[in-house]
Amino acid sequence: MKFQKGQSVMEFALILPLFFVFLFGIIYAGLLFKDYMMLSNMARSSARQASVSASNSADISQLNKAYANTKKEESDLYKGALHTSLYEFDPQNESDFSIYPVDKSGKKAKDLNSVRNVQVVIHAKLNKKNTLGKVFSNFFNTMDTFSIKYQMYQEKKQ
Repeated sequence: MKFQKGQSVMEFALILPLFFVFLFGIIYAGLLFKDYMMLSNMARSSARQASVSASNSADISQLNKAYANTKKEESDLYKGALHTSLYEFDPQNESDFSIYPVDKSGKKAKDLNSVRNVQVVIHAKLNKKNTLGKVFSNFFNTMDTFSIKYQMYQEKKQ
């Protein structure tokens, strides 16, 4: 009994750091899920807004201009909306956030008659500049980029 006096203190000292790593891991996973849901919601609302705002377009150039206006409005609304620094996302960058018309095969539409849907594509890349990003890139190769595609039916004025 005399050799067990500091046993509980040692157990506490060994378990406490593991507990905090586990706790902060759960919290950070929740924040990452929130970021993913925010980007998904941005894609959905942008597709809806683009679908409705471009319904009066007379040709493909007017349609693309309406999409560009929608992209500007939505990117201003969601700028700086990611709560973690694990992923980099700039809504004003064309490679991170784009809106364009697609035909029935899913390719970019060339003229107004072939437009079926509006497609929103969002890419948020893993930030490999911070320590946590380096850890994620080493252990989780599939989490390199959040890629979200959302299509919505293009409404046309009758």
